[in-house]
Amino acid sequence: MRQQRYQHRQARGWLWGALLALLVIAAIVGWRYQTKEAPVKQAQAETKAHLTQVLAHAHGTKIKEKIAGGQAIFVLPKGHQVPASLRATVKSKLAAMPKRASDKAVVATVALTAAPLGLTTMDTSLEQLYTQGTKMHRTVTQEAPHTLDAAGKRATVAALVTTDEARRAINYAAKQALVSGKKLSSSALAAVLSRPLLSKLTATNFVLNEHDLMIQDADGKPEVTLPLAAVKPYLKDSQNQPAAGKVIALTFDDGPDPRTTPQVLQILRQHQAKATFFMVGTGIAHDPQLARQVADEGNEVGTHTYNHPYLPGLSPAAALDETYGKNIATYYAAFDRLPPFLRPPYGAISKANAAQIELPAIQWNIDSQDWKSRNREMIIARIKAAARSGSIILMHDIQPATVAALPTVISDLKQQGYQFKTVSELLGQQLLPSHQYFSLGDQRLI
Repeated sequence: MRQQRYQHRQARGWLWGALLALLVIAAIVGWRYQTKEAPVKQAQAETKAHLTQVLAHAHGTKIKEKIAGGQAIFVLPKGHQVPASLRATVKSKLAAMPKRASDKAVVATVALTAAPLGLTTMDTSLEQLYTQGTKMHRTVTQEAPHTLDAAGKRATVAALVTTDEARRAINYAAKQALVSGKKLSSSALAAVLSRPLLSKLTATNFVLNEHDLMIQDADGKPEVTLPLAAVKPYLKDSQNQPAAGKVIALTFDDGPDPRTTPQVLQILRQHQAKATFFMVGTGIAHDPQLARQVADEGNEVGTHTYNHPYLPGLSPAAALDETYGKNIATYYAAFDRLPPFLRPPYGAISKANAAQIELPAIQWNIDSQDWKSRNREMIIARIKAAARSGSIILMHDIQPATVAALPTVISDLKQQGYQFKTVSELLGQQLLPSHQYFSLGDQRLI
């Protein structure tokens, strides 16, 4: 009997011990759940709840896809498919999330705006979500906008222009915008001129809308924004606007000269005529105030190189310095902007010369030969005999005989019904690098 009571007590001891052990285990499990698993589940619930809330407030068609071990949700305007470029971006964002994270999701909210040339501008907001440990991680970023073609792919420069010369013209317009009015140093100016910007026809680093063209840098950040009007002459659907009526352009080379240029300006003022002056860098450097006066009176000022050399006979480096380099730095120092075009000395420019720069070449179809005859009557006779609408007349504002002939030249042309236009007004704004212009309707590749 005693032994039986002992066995019962022993059994009860074991039972209480087991119950105590179970209580301890339960306490440990509860503690672990409260300290580790519950916060994880709470974070996961928070992530899922936040995702649900984001989608509830999103407007548009929602397209869900499994990508790179996570969930991609695209919120698009009705009737649009997911652009291939956006899918690739979201895939890279998901792949970059921590491997042990859960509830990985990216919500890409897209706004699409119609752009010129049948293109579309895309603005995208990305909200990235995932749970790691006991925390929900959330990041919202605004992707650099970009332009899509009809297939939903990143549009290239070839969607904007028909020729590489037009691409280069847009680049020059962008450089003009980057430097005009900035009073840059020569080194800073040279840095702008060397920027690739839209580097080739296959480049995609731009955004086009109905108001402007924005060129992006390598990180997708805005590098320069141009009003659409500044680039429209070079776009595919452009229509050039040359001057109408009986028109002609007076052009003067080799100045400014303090003895004769002021006299030319006075004659132009008296006859209410405008002209285009092609100045050499040495003349600008010698008398920048006179150079600015020419422009301030409403005339157009192009460049005629720095020292007036025969460009095809120079090395590539020397030719570049004569057109860009010290020449354009001198022009910029006087006018705080870049020249609109180049008149090559002697009308001589090679294909290699033209490939180095983004300046159109302005030639002529009427040579007054004032440089040769230096005779007032011969100058008047040559121009009167050759004049026709759309002509570009070559003269030199450093020649006293030209000063003497100019009042009669202008009067004769006015009597024949001619209107005087600057070169840009005469030819329109669609002037391209690697092209040379002899008159209205006569342009040729260099």
